[in-house]
Amino acid sequence: MENESGAKEKTSFERKLESAQNVAEIVVLVCWLAAVALLLLLGSTLCQRIFEIASISLLGVSVFNIITMIGLSAAKQVRFSTSRLFLRILLGALAMIGLAVNLFAAGIRIQ
Repeated sequence: MENESGAKEKTSFERKLESAQNVAEIVVLVCWLAAVALLLLLGSTLCQRIFEIASISLLGVSVFNIITMIGLSAAKQVRFSTSRLFLRILLGALAMIGLAVNLFAAGIRIQ
C-alpha cells in the first residue's frame, strides 16, 4: 500500500471524503457570498436571516473540516497540510466576523 516515496496511498473513503469536503466548502462559501451581496443590496430582515444562516453554515463546515483533518492526520491516515488548515481557519474566522458584525448591527437597531 506504499508507493515509491514511502507515503501511503489514499483509500477510496479518504478520496471521497476530501472531495465531499471541498465541494461542501465551495458551495457554502458561494452561498455566503450571495448572502453578503443580498444583504448589501437589499438590507431587509429576510436578507439578514439568510446571511446568519449562511454564516453559521460556513462556520459549521469549516469546523467539521478542521476536526476531520486533524483527526485523520493524528491517526496517520493522511499527510497534514498546514496551508489547508490555515485556509479553513480563515474561513471559520470570516464566518465569525460576519456573525459579529451582524449582531453588532442588530444591537444598534435595537437601541
